[in-house]
Amino acid sequence: MQTAVEQKHYIYPTHSLDVRGLALDKERSIRKSRSLSPPIDRANSRRTKKLLSLEKPICFASRKELGQFVEAVEQNQLNIQYDLHAHFSNFIARQNFATEGFFHDKSKDRSCENLPTKEGHIDLTQIPEALRVDYINASYIEDSSRSYIATQHPMDDSIVDFWKLVLYYKPSAIVMLNGYEHLTKHKYTKYWPDDTQVLQWQCPASTVLTVTAEPETLQQVSFGRILRLVVTLYNSNNETIDQWKLWHIRCDCWPDQSEVEHEQFETLWRTVAQAKSDIPRIMVHCIGGIGRTGTFITVDVAVNRLRQNEGLSIDNIILELRKRRMNLVAHPSHYQFCYKAVLSLCDSV
Repeated sequence: MQTAVEQKHYIYPTHSLDVRGLALDKERSIRKSRSLSPPIDRANSRRTKKLLSLEKPICFASRKELGQFVEAVEQNQLNIQYDLHAHFSNFIARQNFATEGFFHDKSKDRSCENLPTKEGHIDLTQIPEALRVDYINASYIEDSSRSYIATQHPMDDSIVDFWKLVLYYKPSAIVMLNGYEHLTKHKYTKYWPDDTQVLQWQCPASTVLTVTAEPETLQQVSFGRILRLVVTLYNSNNETIDQWKLWHIRCDCWPDQSEVEHEQFETLWRTVAQAKSDIPRIMVHCIGGIGRTGTFITVDVAVNRLRQNEGLSIDNIILELRKRRMNLVAHPSHYQFCYKAVLSLCDSV
């Protein structure tokens, strides 16, 4: 006979995301010299080219050094962008870590190139029985006082696993970065509800999982859309086993293997930062959970470290992340975007 499961009670944040105020903040942060092209510094270009020729992580002691590096890349003297992409392909992209040593369900993996590593996989035996799943393609990443769950877009037979992981980790938001493909190609499962829609799934042990939306929280923004969701797990007596509320932040302007406009990315980043101000833990996904997912997490980690007046190495951040999930920051275009986005954000925060 099943024993009654004790109902859990949580206090949920009731604030709304002020995305309109974010636009005003951005206007105030634009540098006066924005319209001025910096003079070409050939000595800086030569230094940057030499840095990129070394098969070791590039490190910056200050924001000034980072700015000089990005300036050289943007001016592209001596074909530096080619060297940047070669540095990524010949050094960064070759740094991957073991994925063996724990159970994999290949039917729930989109690709053999987007797997959690042995160090980054989630220990499912530690999850309470009501929320336990056999396998999920996701990686848990910690950095300082914040954490991330990097995962793939849920497949048809892994949506329940996805939502159970949400109930277990209780992130402040889901950051969906592949809204572009969802809107244009319609081949990725829609796992979230809209308006007054209720999504419901029957789970093992006669439990039922539902996801509903709070329509009054829906906001259309420059990068896409945000909505407040409620996830609930009920037992066979229709009693609440667990419940959580979080933001679903969908980016509709970021194509796969490409860059997003910097102004849209900055608004997205600020929206996510506001959402996780109380609970600094988010779930991030794109299609495979490595390209745009790794790029967003890399930028967020880098900006946080700059705020703490630490030296910065985007290379080392990516290598640290790849210890948790293989191929994070998957393409040279993503790698180059990390530098530009970090510099832009550290100038405005």
